[in-house]
Amino acid sequence: MHSSLRRRFNVTEYGEGPVTLFFIHGLGTSQAIWRKVAPAFSDRYRILMMDLMGCGGSDATAWSPARYASLEGHAQDVLEVAESLSGQNTVLVLHSIAAMIGLMAELKAPHVFDAHVKIAPSPCYRNLPGYPGGFDPAVLEGFLELLDQDLPAWARAMSRIAAGSDREATLADEVERELLASHPAALQQFARVALTGDFRERVGELFKPTLILHCRDDAVAPAFVGQYMAERMADARLAMLDEDGHFPQLSVPAPTIAALRDFLDGLGLAGR
Repeated sequence: MHSSLRRRFNVTEYGEGPVTLFFIHGLGTSQAIWRKVAPAFSDRYRILMMDLMGCGGSDATAWSPARYASLEGHAQDVLEVAESLSGQNTVLVLHSIAAMIGLMAELKAPHVFDAHVKIAPSPCYRNLPGYPGGFDPAVLEGFLELLDQDLPAWARAMSRIAAGSDREATLADEVERELLASHPAALQQFARVALTGDFRERVGELFKPTLILHCRDDAVAPAFVGQYMAERMADARLAMLDEDGHFPQLSVPAPTIAALRDFLDGLGLAGR
């Protein structure tokens, strides 16, 4: 069973420690987005990473449109890997829409995880009355039509929106390559589920210690969204980076590592 899971989700494991940091990437990327952050914790924590179905090095032959018609399918995958391969104490480190996948996994099996780190999360990417979520509904629908009609053009547009100022002029290209490496049908379905979903009513159901890490200028998940989530969680801490873009773990890894380390040190778990 363990070997099957490892192959299906391209699982990576390294590091030592009684606490597992389980890193989950977001829409259409892969575990490679953690390469500047995860190694910084391998001396004190066990690192566990996977590629969500249809992304990165996952076995796309296992993709099923019925299973992944909602985030629940991905959440069940995360649970299966965690229950089989993580240690006694596990902290989820989640990027973007994976924050909602982690939330769904938590609500399915609250005994599995001890805490959550949510980087650039969003429960709803649409601008709605009283909720500036990032995209006007009409613009978002046009964006999804582009996804169905011209995947390369969509990947290029999305990567530029997400990269922000892209100081090194390479982040946008990397995100574009990651998107185009995904299974096309799986990516199209995943994107529609992620970008049209509304999980705001579920946010307040998370009671575990949670770090919400946001950039002040993020076109995909505006800073308002981080504040919105933190205010509705019982035990959430908001850390705002004075940076831009949707991938702080790649664009500004040092402050991302510092915020994550500070949060972990305060949890009182064994990986100290």
